[in-house]
Order: sequence, then C-alpha cells, then structure tokens
Amino acid sequence: MTKVSDKMQGEIFKYTYDEKLKKEIVVLKKEQIFNDVKHFREVMQEFVRQEGFPIKKFKNDKTRFVAVCKDNGCGWSIHAFLYGDGITFKIKQLGGSHTCIKSMKGCGASSRWIAKLFESDFRADYGMSIDKFYVSLKEKHGLDVNTQKLIRAIKIVKELVARDHAKSYAKIPQYIAILKETNAGVDACLLKGPFKGQLLVAVSLDANSGFVKLSAGAF
Repeated sequence: MTKVSDKMQGEIFKYTYDEKLKKEIVVLKKEQIFNDVKHFREVMQEFVRQEGFPIKKFKNDKTRFVAVCKDNGCGWSIHAFLYGDGITFKIKQLGGSHTCIKSMKGCGASSRWIAKLFESDFRADYGMSIDKFYVSLKEKHGLDVNTQKLIRAIKIVKELVARDHAKSYAKIPQYIAILKETNAGVDACLLKGPFKGQLLVAVSLDANSGFVKLSAGAF
C-alpha cells in the first residue's frame, strides 16, 4: 500500500462503491496517487472500459501519461506524472467532462482481460456458448466486442480452467487412497469441466458388518 509522506500531498486511490450499481467503480480525481505507473495504467484501462469512451494517448511512458478523449469535440483530458519519490504516480490535471456519446466498442477490453473477468463463469459452465458469452458480457459489463475477440477470450479462459482441472484430475488416485484409508464407504461424484465422467467407489459389507472396498475408479 502506498504511504503518503509529509511532502506527498494528495489522495491515495481507492475504489468507490456505487450504491446504484451495487459494485465498486473507478472515480478519478485531481492529485490522486497510485502505487506506481503499472497500477495507474491498470486503473486507467479499467476506467476507460467502465465509462465507455476511447482515449487518445500523447504520452504513455514511465514518467508521464497524457491523454484526451478521441472525440475531437469532447473536452475531457488527463495528465499524470511520476512523483518525486521516483515510484508513485500522481494525477496532475483532470480536465473537462465527457460531452461525447458513450460507446462500448474498442474501449480497451482485451481478450485476456475478458477471459480473466469470466474465469469463474466458465468454471461453472465450461461449455458456455459464444452467444451466451456475448449477451452476458454486454448485460453485466456493458461491453460490445467483436466475435474474433470473444473467440480468443474463450480460448484463453478454457486454457486457464483446463490447466487447473488437469492438476485436480491428477490427484484422483490420492483421493481414492484416502477413501480406502479412512473407510469412507460409498462415494460417487460427477467430474465437471474439460474432463467429463464420474468418480465411483464401490463397497460391500463383510461378515462383521464392516465395509470392504471392492473397486474405485474414474470413468
């Protein structure tokens, strides 16, 4: 977390909870302070996606960031710079209000960002269709992206989910061994995600009414 020294005047950036939207949003202010240039860029990209307007960057390096709204008739602009400590980034000027028409097309939503945004959704519904994906993206986040970007996002998110599922799938023999050791009895569950099937443990009773493991496997 950024610490403000006696000489560092400004407000540390924090997300603002919007009661109407029921979620945290980005609200930029003059003299806001960010952890570093990377932090500032991440927040800036999120702000652009949130507000629904593309920007034109004049400076975007490790020491300065200067941008305006791409709409020539709009007076919105921002100027941020590297602070005197050589680490933190600060908004020096934030001018004008947006007078342009809001558009969610081309507002910095990369395929990888979209993939991370919907990772939990694909864990719950690995086979989500591209149409359902598009509708969910537009209704929940107000973003309108082209089909090719959606296809790339689906590919990325499925690779992320499959990688974690592969790690879990490899642990099935350990799980079966634990069931045998603990005499857990009958157990069965569906395997979801990219690896379909069921995990089943079959048991029986011996002469002393004790459980005897007959078979265990995934199929």
